Amino acid sequence: MLCCAASLAQTVYISVPDLMVLTEIFLDPKTSVKMKHALMTIIYGGQINEFDYHKIGFYYELMEELLINADFCRVRKVEYFGFFNDSSDLIIQVGLSCPSLALTGWW
Repeated sequence: MLCCAASLAQTVYISVPDLMVLTEIFLDPKTSVKMKHALMTIIYGGQINEFDYHKIGFYYELMEELLINADFCRVRKVEYFGFFNDSSDLIIQVGLSCPSLALTGWW
């Protein structure tokens, strides 16, 4: 039986570059070489130091599957978090929110 302790509910918010949107822009014949270079730094990281490398690209369906497999529940796409001035509202970002089964007391 699954049950949830509502008072323990915690939600995880994730905003990452959306690989599907980035590749659509990159493949558009109207996209300039300069813009394509900028997109590549978003996809692969700026690579200006040892921590600025991206090893994987994310998109909604992949993130949803990974989060569900990690026991998160009710994964949903979010347009903008609105917590502070960040890049979660950009069209190139995919934002997700999901309560964790472990954090919400599901067992």
